[in-house]
Amino acid sequence: MQNKMYSPSAFYLSKWIISTLIYSFQPLIYSLAAFVCVQFNDDSIENFSSWLMISVMLSVSGSTVGLLFGTLITNHTNTVVFLNIFLFILYFSSGIFANLSAGKNFIVDKISPLSPFTYAVELKMRLLLNGLDYKD
Repeated sequence: MQNKMYSPSAFYLSKWIISTLIYSFQPLIYSLAAFVCVQFNDDSIENFSSWLMISVMLSVSGSTVGLLFGTLITNHTNTVVFLNIFLFILYFSSGIFANLSAGKNFIVDKISPLSPFTYAVELKMRLLLNGLDYKD
């Protein structure tokens, strides 16, 4: 960028596109392993493609959040620390470890609708339980 061959917006757009393509391979490997190891009640191709798309969307959102923190914070160490804290808060407020419908924690009730993990956990649980008799 010192020689002014391209603008910073072109650089970050191309970086986002390439990182999105690269980070889409990790969910593919994860989804294949999960679908083979976890015996789904509905192991159709539609269920697998839904599982894969949810994983790819989470990967893209994580890549975008990482790029956002990388552009806002100039120090690499601070970026990694703040990103880990941010993702830690979103991850634990998503309902993976506790039932969010109880409404016992005011902070978690306010943060959980902002987390993409909340929606991914709900969708993946519905795909896992697809075809079983359960109450919503």
